[in-house]
Amino acid sequence: MPAQGRCVSRGTGVSIPNLITLARILLVPVVIWAITSGEMRIAFLLFWAILLSGSLNGATTLYNLDPSTEAVTATSRVHAVLTGTPATNVLRKGDRIVAVEGVRIDDDEGVRSRTDAHRCAGVTVDGCRASTPVALTVRRGERTLHLSIFPRYSKAQKRMLIGVEFDVAPKSFGVLSAAGASVATMWHTTTGTLTGFFKALTSSKTRGEVSSIIGITRAAHETVVAGPGLALVFLGYISLVLAVINLFPFLPLDGGHVLWSLAEKVRGRRVSLMAMYRYSSVGIILLLFLVINGVSNDIGRLGG
Repeated sequence: MPAQGRCVSRGTGVSIPNLITLARILLVPVVIWAITSGEMRIAFLLFWAILLSGSLNGATTLYNLDPSTEAVTATSRVHAVLTGTPATNVLRKGDRIVAVEGVRIDDDEGVRSRTDAHRCAGVTVDGCRASTPVALTVRRGERTLHLSIFPRYSKAQKRMLIGVEFDVAPKSFGVLSAAGASVATMWHTTTGTLTGFFKALTSSKTRGEVSSIIGITRAAHETVVAGPGLALVFLGYISLVLAVINLFPFLPLDGGHVLWSLAEKVRGRRVSLMAMYRYSSVGIILLLFLVINGVSNDIGRLGG
C-alpha cells in the first residue's frame, strides 16, 4: 500500500508529483521558443529571403556576419590590382580571366591553384620570382588577350601570388538550402552573441567595441543608405540579438521569469521576491555597465 497522501505509479516507485515536475522541466525549451519565436521568425525569414533573392549586397553582409554560410563565391573577374605586384600594368580592374595555362576556369580557385604550381628558381624566400610565367587568357571588354605574369612568393600567404583581388557573386541557393543556411547563421550568431557578452565583461579590448543605442542608430542609418540587402540583414541580426538578450536569466527579462518559475517547480515552493531581486540585480548591474560603456564609446567615436 502506498503511503497515505502520496500517489505512486505501479511498478516504478516514481511519484506523480515528480513526473509532473519532470514534465514541466522538459517543457522549458517549448517555453523558450514561445518567448523568442517572434524575433527568431523575423531573423529567419529575412536571412532566407536574402539568400533566395541573390542580392549581392545582402549575401556579402551575411557572409561577413557568418563566413561559414558561404553566401558568396569569388569569381575570376578582377576587382582590384594591388600596387607593386606582378599584375601591375598587366591586368586591369574588370578583366575576366577565362583560362590559365590553356585550362578554362570559372572562379578564383582555378587561378590560385595553377599560379601556385609555379616555383622560384632557387631557394623559396619571401618575394622570390617564379622561374616560369603564368599564361593567362583574359577577356577585356570585347577583346581576348593572352598575357603572361611571373608570380612572386608570399611568405605571409605561403603561396605564389600575381597580386589581384577578385569580385564576388552571390551563391545560388534553393528553398531548402537557403533555409538550412539561415538556421546555421542564426545558430552561429547566437553563440557569438553569448560569447561576446561574456568577453565584454572580462576584456577591455572587447568592451571598446561595444555600442549603445546611439551607435546602433548610426549603424542602422548607414545600412539603409548602403542598400536594402544590408539593411534587411542588419534588421534580422538586431531581432536575433534582442531575442538572445531577452533570454538572459535576470528579471524583468523573460529569461528571468523562466528561471524562477523552473526553480519554484523544482523546489516545490515559492522563491521569495527578495531572493529574486538580489540575484537579478547582479545581472542588471552588469547590463547597465555595458550600456554605459557603449554610450561612452559612441560619444568618443562621434567626437573623433
